[in-house]
Amino acid sequence: GSGEGSQAMTLDAGLAAVVALAATTVLTPLFMRVALRLRVIDAPGGRKIHALPTPLLGGAAITIGISSGVAVFAVTSGSLSQDVAWVAVGIVLAAGLGLIDDLRPLSALPKFTGQATIALLVVRLADLTIIHLPNPAGADIAISGAAGTTLAVIWIVAIMNAFNMVDGLDGLAAGVGAVSGGAITALALWAQAPIAIALGTTVTGSLIAFLRWNYHPARVFMGDLGSMAIGFALATAGLGLAQGPAPISLVTVVLLLGLPVLDLCVSVTRRIIAGRNPLKADRDHLHHILMDRGVGQSRTVLDLYLLATAMAGLGFLVGRFGEYPVFGAVRAGAFFLIPAGVVIVLGARQRQIRLAAVPDISPRKAA
Repeated sequence: GSGEGSQAMTLDAGLAAVVALAATTVLTPLFMRVALRLRVIDAPGGRKIHALPTPLLGGAAITIGISSGVAVFAVTSGSLSQDVAWVAVGIVLAAGLGLIDDLRPLSALPKFTGQATIALLVVRLADLTIIHLPNPAGADIAISGAAGTTLAVIWIVAIMNAFNMVDGLDGLAAGVGAVSGGAITALALWAQAPIAIALGTTVTGSLIAFLRWNYHPARVFMGDLGSMAIGFALATAGLGLAQGPAPISLVTVVLLLGLPVLDLCVSVTRRIIAGRNPLKADRDHLHHILMDRGVGQSRTVLDLYLLATAMAGLGFLVGRFGEYPVFGAVRAGAFFLIPAGVVIVLGARQRQIRLAAVPDISPRKAA
């Protein structure tokens, strides 16, 4: 029966997570040594918050961890077609693009072109187009091939960049990625969506292992190599979830990746309002805004883990119990959650800027 099938799939998912965790645990120290030997290090300064030069190749241990876990899941579950092989190829290509960006930073155009090319390749070959658009007023709207493909590509590129942005404090992207991966896995096991299970469980296993070296004070960074691979893996996991046998709305998928999506929306909105290039990096992300409260890096990261967990948890509830009226209402409200979040964060930022400007004109300062 399906109960037996889902039990077996849960065991396969557990095994895949353990393989990913073990591989990343073994490989992270190895790649730290390689990075130091090859001088692939992140020097402090500029928008960087860290103080010591830190080895950058942690993302390689994560990428190999995820890929080996996915391979094991494919073999043990027997439920994965070549679709997941294409997704694994995409993860490795995304990591490769990130590595190039780490070694000699790419400007926006080649970076986006590379991301979009990899995304298009995998969306076409693994058939991960978006088939339904969420609708706050009622049932999801079905959309056609070309539109669905285009949106799927935009989604993957957006999430790759969102994780790249979130990767600004020790342990932040890794912890947030593990939270999203865990929530995706839980929902995917219920929905019986194999691609989402394979990716969710391995990303979670790999990142939990990586946090041992990456939590504050970090001894290794994942680099763009890691953040792009994770962003790609979780974005495609979300698409697999939206396509699974149980109809899961894209609203749910957005909530499962809520914190990186919120950060992306905050950053782009703020740059557009300020009349700047929306794609050019700056020091005004969610984590910078929280750090400016002066509570330190560990506390900021823990606050963001909590926020990420709250959003992903809400996503799980809406996805799992969406047919109940209360969660139906929450689902309609979820459409406005990200925009509301953007308004709240930008409002708080303006207040910070105003308060920071006050002491300069007070007479006490002059005396």
